[in-house]
Amino acid sequence: MRAGPGATPPRAGLTPAARPPLGDLPSLRPQDLIDALTLAASYDRAFVPDREGTGTVLLTDRTGTLHPRFGEGSAERHEKSGYLRLDIDSPRLRTDVDTAADLAAALQLGCGPNVAKVLADASVSFR
Repeated sequence: MRAGPGATPPRAGLTPAARPPLGDLPSLRPQDLIDALTLAASYDRAFVPDREGTGTVLLTDRTGTLHPRFGEGSAERHEKSGYLRLDIDSPRLRTDVDTAADLAAALQLGCGPNVAKVLADASVSFR
């Protein structure tokens, strides 16, 4: 997935406002995101929590205005502020990387060649 010049435009019918997934979703595949956005388009305000259920990996708002409340405990804050929680079965989308254990889980799901290259070049052990 790319943003900027040459990027594929969003598909018709998807939410008009969506907080792009953060850069800590190395296992995410385009179809995972399309599926989540398609489901979220059925609701005015929705979010997908991370695999632990405490953070947020996707935030959408069909009304056109987002009110993000990211950071530790963001899932609870988004739910309390009126976003519908979508506990979808999408491990590639829901596995964000905040810790070494998260990275190991993402690697088990499969990551792209850029992540593999960074890890091969890194001097930091994550296991």
